[in-house]
Amino acid sequence: MAFLILAAAAFAIAMAGCLVANLSVSAMVDDVNRGRPTGEQISAFGWYPRKLHRVLSTHRAAYPTSPRPRRMWWGVVAMAAGLLAGFAFLSAAGPALGRPYGRAANPPPNESLRLPEPRTSR
Repeated sequence: MAFLILAAAAFAIAMAGCLVANLSVSAMVDDVNRGRPTGEQISAFGWYPRKLHRVLSTHRAAYPTSPRPRRMWWGVVAMAAGLLAGFAFLSAAGPALGRPYGRAANPPPNESLRLPEPRTSR
């Protein structure tokens, strides 16, 4: 039972890290778009690695002492660590609760599948 509680806590940490990272990126996009004309603003939708790099580099150039990029990366690290720890605790909780993964080594006998006794000829 303790593994399940630890897994839930790890997933909560992962979701908190995800929230911190997303809010930091949204704030950086708002900072970058603040001084741009309407046609040159970066959209908050449709993310891909090059766009994130462009937002980070533009934000660092305009705000070199801002803590938001660092906060974003700490959120990503917390999210990854929480997910990995949660999966580790869940994988440890299965056998601890008596629920092994895959086929059981010695499944309980099923009477309907029992083969008939072989006949002996005399």
